[in-house]
Amino acid sequence: MEPLFGLVVATAVSMAIIPLMWRVAPALGLIDRPDPRKVHKAPVPCVGGIGIVIGALVPLFLMLPRNPLAESYTLGALVLLVFGVWDDRRTLSHRVKFIGQFIAAALVVFHGGLWIEHAPFMGIDELPKWAGVTLTFVAIVGMINAMNTSDGLDGLAGGEGLLSLLVIAFLAYMIDGAETLTFAVTTIGGVLGFLRFNTFPARVFMGDAGSQFLGFSLAFLAIHLTQRTFTSLSPAGTLLFLGLPIVDIFSVMIMRAVRGESPFRAARNHIHHRLLDLGFTHYEVVIRIYALQALFVLSAVVLRHESDWTIAGFYLGAVAILFTLLVRAERSGWRRREEGAGGSRWWERLLQSAPVARYPYFLVAVGMPLYLAIAALATSEVPRDFGMTSAVLAVVLLAEMLYKREQVPFLMRGAVYVAVVFVSYLTTTEGSLAEATAMEVAFFAVLTAAIALTVRYNTGVRFQTTPMDYLILAGVAIVALFGQRGLAVTAVSLTMVKAVLMLYAIEIIFERTQSRWNLLNLAALVALAVFAWRGLAPG
Repeated sequence: MEPLFGLVVATAVSMAIIPLMWRVAPALGLIDRPDPRKVHKAPVPCVGGIGIVIGALVPLFLMLPRNPLAESYTLGALVLLVFGVWDDRRTLSHRVKFIGQFIAAALVVFHGGLWIEHAPFMGIDELPKWAGVTLTFVAIVGMINAMNTSDGLDGLAGGEGLLSLLVIAFLAYMIDGAETLTFAVTTIGGVLGFLRFNTFPARVFMGDAGSQFLGFSLAFLAIHLTQRTFTSLSPAGTLLFLGLPIVDIFSVMIMRAVRGESPFRAARNHIHHRLLDLGFTHYEVVIRIYALQALFVLSAVVLRHESDWTIAGFYLGAVAILFTLLVRAERSGWRRREEGAGGSRWWERLLQSAPVARYPYFLVAVGMPLYLAIAALATSEVPRDFGMTSAVLAVVLLAEMLYKREQVPFLMRGAVYVAVVFVSYLTTTEGSLAEATAMEVAFFAVLTAAIALTVRYNTGVRFQTTPMDYLILAGVAIVALFGQRGLAVTAVSLTMVKAVLMLYAIEIIFERTQSRWNLLNLAALVALAVFAWRGLAPG
């Protein structure tokens, strides 16, 4: 339960601090103003990093015992917070920023006693201490700057970092690496709280304070995971679970060096800038970079026990394909076709036609409530606390349906959400459907396809996905595909997958519904009534 506590507290603290900070951001001079190199067109508070850092450190202070490593991480984070806020106020030179970064790295190495002892391609041989310490400084400072320079679009750096943190947390969980897991989940919580306000169009930026802390945390966790926690993990795997920011900063520095420019000078030639110049929208660029990062981090799990050469070969091959396609598109003058320009493919025209576009929504609007009611009726054991909660919510839902004039009031929506979560949990752990995996897999496969087709092609549904939705789905995919010990997928994994898919279905139905007496509300009422009866029945 401790990792969950850290995640919840970090997310809550981050979400509470950021709105307070952006109100005082103008008085503090923490405003990011537009310029030719930047994408945003209006001033935006850059105080999100303060929320991320404090959100991550508060539960860490409560959960971890005082030891040199925890102290070095905490002090390093606070040093970078000070230098980051200073830079967000006054735009420091790279030399001054390096001072803060080297102090943070020195704390980890000399106070925390953590450095790289085993490097890729060296087998079980240990590095000399001077070489390991030097490589650790390079890794930490390099990753800090990689995340700092990748923070160019709303949600980009936070999303990339979150995907890496999820895989690091999962790898630590696999082998009961409690300390690494605690560091990872508290940082995840800080970033999640920030992303709530940073999805395009962003209301707040993380600034240097956030991006430097994120890079520092990723480097620290990668070293801690491979050198202390999961020593059988190939050290080359860090290339994969740190993913795209590494190759991005290297490519930028090479391009600037070839042009005779300072490699530390800010310019508009990162991967996200180049994709924007090819005609992709802000949203499309962020989603594509998320997809690439997800490919890398998921590959880190799949290839975790492969040789260093195999992992490095895969990474370099993927990078070569990426830049080959990018350079060819730039040199050929290729531009993304705008929506509606030219004729769409025949199958797109078919899916967009009115009769066909209705079918996926029909599957969502009918299949989802039917599953909710049938699954509830099939459960045989309901805990008493579930029964009490369901009884209260059933009364609330019925009252809302009878007396409220709003189409989908807040309490009604909340009651349906809880019914879905209860069904997801009980059918996985208690109910008779827990064994009907083939039927459930088929249903949820169809539901997933119907949700995707409805969002994409049904013009009557204005449900808008955001980059945050893709991060949620990526996190669920990691849990679903790899949330296992041995071969059996855990109940928590199945519960999360089912709940998230059904919650997306609910949002689509609520967005379209015109009546409180719809099939979904009735199914939720049935489910809550069944849980109340079985949970409170004597004996």
